[in-house]
Parts: sequence; structure tokens; C-alpha cells
Amino acid sequence: MIPSFRPFRLWRPLAGLLALALPAAAQDSASDTFALLVPFKKFLDAFNHQDPKLPADAFAARGTIVDSFAPYAWSGLGAAETWYERQVGVTAAEQKGFKAANEHLEIADPRFVRIDGTRAYFVIEATLSYANGDSGHRTIGLWTVSETKVGDHWLIENLSWGVLRAD
Repeated sequence: MIPSFRPFRLWRPLAGLLALALPAAAQDSASDTFALLVPFKKFLDAFNHQDPKLPADAFAARGTIVDSFAPYAWSGLGAAETWYERQVGVTAAEQKGFKAANEHLEIADPRFVRIDGTRAYFVIEATLSYANGDSGHRTIGLWTVSETKVGDHWLIENLSWGVLRAD
């Protein structure tokens, strides 16, 4: 007679240990994602409050930015500052135009996050609302962001806006 082989007996204790470990792992993942979003939310806050200065502690010194307005790409040293100034304006007249458009960005939860040591990547959906004359407009898109960790802080190194739908 062949003794019965029951491999599932081995899995029960292992499944119990995994169930205990998963909430802690999920919590670490949530805190990692929160830390990744800190520099992005600093940029978002400055943009939504029509601040003419990009937060210095949100972006790395070198990087690449891709956006839906000409020249469409900025790269190298100071790329983020140059791109941001292009959006909000440098002169008082340009900044007045930006403020009149009342641009506002809202974000959803990240759709995808990957962290590998001091490098990270995430994709997040956003809605850009703005006025053009008397009519309001809305653009829905995805931000694709890569970050680098410097010390205990994450910095945006590359940022790309992709339009999904524009009303």
C-alpha cells in the first residue's frame, strides 16, 4: 500500500505565516509610495497656488521634462526650472496670464509604482482644469515620473505629461 501524500499539509503553516507578514509588507509599500509622492505634491502645490517659483527641494538639478507645449522637451541642468518658468511665466505680464487661466491640477492615486533601491518610477493620472476666455476646459492625462533618492529624500529626475483626453 502506498502511503497517502498530502502536500497541502505543508502549505497551511506557511500560508498562515504569509498572512501575518503581508499586512506589514503592504504598510511598508504604502509608506514608500507616500515618500515618493512628497516631491510631486510640492510641485503640485506650487502650481495650484500659482507660485512663480518651483520648489527647489522637489526636483533634481539635472533631469528631463516632457510636456504638451512647445518646445515639448527640456533636459539637462536646470531643466525643471526652465520648464516651470515657461508655464507660469517669468515677467509680471506672463504670470498675470497664467493666473487668469486659473490652472489647477488634481491627481488620483498612483496607477503603478516601482521602487528599486534609490531609483523609483510611478505613473499617476491627473486632471488639469483651466479657463480660456469665458469657457472652462479640462485635460485628463498621465504623469510618468522617475525619481532618485538623495539621502533620505526623493527628488523628481524625469517628468512626462501625456494627454489622454482634452475637452
